[in-house]
Amino acid sequence: MDKIFCTVGILTFNSANTLRRALESIKDFAEIIVCDGGSADATLEIAKEYGCKIIFQNSQFKDPDNRIKDFAGARNQCLDEANFDWFLYIDSDEAISPGLKLEIEQIVASDVGAHIYNVPLGLWIHGKLMRYSSNYPGYQNRFFNKKSGARFFKTVHERIKFDESVNSVKCLKNPWYVFCTDEEADHYFRETRKYLKIEAQRYQNLPFIDSLRRCSRYLKNVLKIIIKSFRNYFLHGFRYSVPPQMEIGRALYQLAVVYILLINQVRRLFKF
Repeated sequence: MDKIFCTVGILTFNSANTLRRALESIKDFAEIIVCDGGSADATLEIAKEYGCKIIFQNSQFKDPDNRIKDFAGARNQCLDEANFDWFLYIDSDEAISPGLKLEIEQIVASDVGAHIYNVPLGLWIHGKLMRYSSNYPGYQNRFFNKKSGARFFKTVHERIKFDESVNSVKCLKNPWYVFCTDEEADHYFRETRKYLKIEAQRYQNLPFIDSLRRCSRYLKNVLKIIIKSFRNYFLHGFRYSVPPQMEIGRALYQLAVVYILLINQVRRLFKF
């Protein structure tokens, strides 16, 4: 089979348990870049098995405990190393659906239309693909052309920034997959609270008005989670809906960020 002339970037750190699944889904792409954080397990051996180009995360993007503190910086490392204009990124515990691969293959072959594409989310929980979530469709700009000038920004929950006045954005139909562990599904807030420290650093010097705007945005997200999840359970039941404990965890995370924003402003006001 002919390769898809597109680069895929993946960040790894001791990812041996999930990396093979991710690489199997993208093995038909012409270039796969693994940006590793110093794995001590079989991550790099698996990457070499699939012919990946291996680079290492720059120390400026990591904290003293060897954890990434700037995800956008590490993503841009992959982008800078890419030999193809088309670029897709996933995490080492994710994968792309066969339908998404076909869509990307057709776009790359024709090289016409938009240079930025929104990709919908598909959540796998307890071995089942969830049909209903407050986070759906969960579009992210996961697939784009470097000619757009797109670069990653935000230290956590990174995304791309590009000139919207000259770049059209289209939506793809098929998802990329996120595979949630049982721990993540059952204890979502506990498993994601590690990112709150980075959120606190990011918002440390945010002006008062900007803090209020972001608080408003996060509170709207909480309201959306509550309304959409209740609607999903009422109309579709629980079998193929994201578990309530995970929806609650997502809402708690948003509220925790609001707390961080408010506390930062109080500390600045009273200088402590």
